[in-house]
Amino acid sequence: MRFILFILLQTSILLSSSIVFATTQVENYELFSGTQYPLSIYVLTGEAKGPTIFIQGGIQGDEQAGFISAQILSRSKIANGRLIIIPRANIPSIHMLRRQIFVDMNRRFDKDYNKYYEDRLVRGVKFFLKQADALIHLHEGSGFHSPTYVNKLRNPNRYGQSIIIDALEYDKIPLGKVANQALANVNSTIANPNYHFTLFNMKTFQKNSEHAEQTKSMTGYAVNKLGIPAYAVEVSKDIVQLGWKVHQQLKLVKELLTLHGIEIEIPVVTEKEIETYNYQYGKLLVNGQAVKNGSIISVSEGIALNIKSEESTSKLSKEFLPAISIFNSKRTGVNLLTNKSLVLNDLGTLNLYADGKKVASYPVKTKTRIEKKPVYSGAVFLGQINSEGFEVQAGEVVQAVAGDKFFLEGVHGSSFNEILNLKGFVAIPWDNTGQDIGWEIILDPDNFMKRYELGKKNNPVKRYRIVRETETCKRVEFYLDIAPREIYGLRVLNKKKKISYVLPWEADSDLRLPKGDYELQGIWSNGEKDLVVLTTDTKPVAVGQSFSIKDEKLKLTARHKNTFAPIGSIVLRSK
Repeated sequence: MRFILFILLQTSILLSSSIVFATTQVENYELFSGTQYPLSIYVLTGEAKGPTIFIQGGIQGDEQAGFISAQILSRSKIANGRLIIIPRANIPSIHMLRRQIFVDMNRRFDKDYNKYYEDRLVRGVKFFLKQADALIHLHEGSGFHSPTYVNKLRNPNRYGQSIIIDALEYDKIPLGKVANQALANVNSTIANPNYHFTLFNMKTFQKNSEHAEQTKSMTGYAVNKLGIPAYAVEVSKDIVQLGWKVHQQLKLVKELLTLHGIEIEIPVVTEKEIETYNYQYGKLLVNGQAVKNGSIISVSEGIALNIKSEESTSKLSKEFLPAISIFNSKRTGVNLLTNKSLVLNDLGTLNLYADGKKVASYPVKTKTRIEKKPVYSGAVFLGQINSEGFEVQAGEVVQAVAGDKFFLEGVHGSSFNEILNLKGFVAIPWDNTGQDIGWEIILDPDNFMKRYELGKKNNPVKRYRIVRETETCKRVEFYLDIAPREIYGLRVLNKKKKISYVLPWEADSDLRLPKGDYELQGIWSNGEKDLVVLTTDTKPVAVGQSFSIKDEKLKLTARHKNTFAPIGSIVLRSK
């Protein structure tokens, strides 16, 4: 039924005497801000009614064309309907230009996994995808897909230059018919037949399918679980002209959108601009001081290092918004732009990347620290909770709340290459050395190993050991307590009546409020208030943002900001 509606919408648009693009409304949301894996979402709404189409790129970081195309599309204008666009779904993999960091994010949609950061991203993606009437997923595959074997680069097992579908028709959704129409229209504009796109039907849901793993993919989830059309648009990694590939991908997206009833005006971007959009310079702010590319950064041991990238003045950089990262050459797993850290040992070189391309380097010279005796006797451990530093002795306890961001710095005054091991957490699953210093740890007891929990089983506060495992040093430990996050209440402002309401939070309760627009003024909880985000059925709401009660009821769900896992819900009913 949804597809029939698309065709009717398309017909009404084409018969219209004029198409209005100028009134496109754009909203931007960011989930997981302040972590290693921020997720930026753009919602474009046209003046006329129409379907909601979800477009995503960057789920695999070595597929550059997909996230560039999606970023360009986020600046489009539409006449009708709504586009939900996620340009860079997997920022850490883009930083490293790898398909994946821990697991393939595009194989985590079949259920609610909770082990890696990729699983948290999938939760956020699903929240928006559930609002869509169709999905267009942008990729970049190897070689050239061909239904028959031609050579090593052109055969049935190659993905490049194709539209991938999970079935020709699924539950009366004519995926093959729509994809073939889009292919015919775009291929007629490509002079070189070797670069034509083909249809790749994976037959995902057939018995003994060669691509049964696609049931775990985003398109498989969309078709099978949500009942909406889904298409993966793949350009080829073996075509070296990045600008040309992006243009063809954009053409296919436009064709698919038109066939599904949305008229779009895509910004004009030249191939040269696409090839050269990365940062045009390399400037950092280190503790507030600007540093030029190649300059030596002098730091003293024991100081806190606060690194920021200076905003680019380049027009292209502002339009393409590349993902920026700073990696220490001796520890490449943590983007230093998201954490202040203490200088306790040699940093090597700091490297600045834009969408995975290294654009600047800064050698670091570490000055010998001024020797100071520790305030306490014995080992003093240093770390951060939500960017606030702590010091703790062996045997003592650090208090935290589920969803907090935890960071181990090292041992005060130590000249050793220290190893601190948070028992129950593994920083690198394939190389478990026990070293947890320097990694961003989101405190979620549900994805820690249960056998390392200390104390009584029924205690809601979970305790874990953090052990000093440095060779030649005495083995000592301290403890980390993680309390469950609790919501006590909300404060909201009726924007028209200028009346504030205090709403007690009791999970699954019903509360009465007049219809209208409200601003969320505050959240009371047992942890930092900005680590809780509320969601309506369609959008996240942070403190200072607004929501509306238009119907008889509105469901508000409280979620952990850093994991997007639900904490509980209440229902607001209009008087």
